[in-house]
Amino acid sequence: MIKLKTMIEYYEVFELKEIPRDRESFLLVNGWPVAPFIFSITANPDAFADPLAHPGQIGWWDDGPESDELRDISIKEYNYILENYDGHIDIEIDDNMFEDGLAEPILYNDKVTLREPMEEYYDDYDEDTAPDDYEDWDDMDDDNNRE
Repeated sequence: MIKLKTMIEYYEVFELKEIPRDRESFLLVNGWPVAPFIFSITANPDAFADPLAHPGQIGWWDDGPESDELRDISIKEYNYILENYDGHIDIEIDDNMFEDGLAEPILYNDKVTLREPMEEYYDDYDEDTAPDDYEDWDDMDDDNNRE
């Protein structure tokens, strides 16, 4: 019997409805259980990202301008974002705070509202070239010509 191995990585989340009897085998195959957090994106890859929402605050999904209602986020949306947007997601923030340079999420019934990333952002984002944009960032303070 020949086993085929692939080098394709994929991410998928699913809800764990009960604790498996053989925990070690389950963890070897599926990995550790996770809880979702949402962090800001930073321009400096060496800077710490700010947490915007913890697992207890993640709750509403906005289907976009064609829908007037918010609904509870589901595993389907998590997997859709992981597959199509590499985990990037938009979170509704307070515009007044954003003008002051702060990303403060708006809470509705103690939950944040999430949606697909805006096309303008994601169309311009190219993960293969993004690190090159910051190539000289680390060299900014390494000026050897100082006197």
